Amino acid sequence: MAGPGERRGEVGHRQALQIITAILRAVEGDNLLPITVWVSDAHGDLKAAVRMDGAFLDTPLNAQRKAYTAARGGSRTTRELRARVDQAPVDAHCFDPRFTYFGGGVKVVVDGQVLGAVGVSGRPEPGEDERLAVLGIRAAYPKAELP
Repeated sequence: MAGPGERRGEVGHRQALQIITAILRAVEGDNLLPITVWVSDAHGDLKAAVRMDGAFLDTPLNAQRKAYTAARGGSRTTRELRARVDQAPVDAHCFDPRFTYFGGGVKVVVDGQVLGAVGVSGRPEPGEDERLAVLGIRAAYPKAELP
């Protein structure tokens, strides 16, 4: 049941915090670059976010755009959307200007319903931001349909 002010079928603030906490625990003490995590609702709007101490100043905007793109784009991840655009470059001009094609944005889908998205930014290794987003989603939604 949705709580006061929450809409049914969306990531709630408790789940958003669970996602963020799981990701932060996973990276704590790994001596790699700090990150920003952004959790959005199904429309790409903010539910919760955190920028780790020392994370580069561009990571919040990148994480926001990744979550926004994953929530609104026609693919499960920003990586998948990038592959689609690479095959049909004209599609890149048809999308929302806030979209990004950097990996690290993952849609939260449960029982075929889009609940929101997670964007992670800060790690230079290909696929690492996406791996962390998936880890966080799995912590809050064990039955999520993940890439």
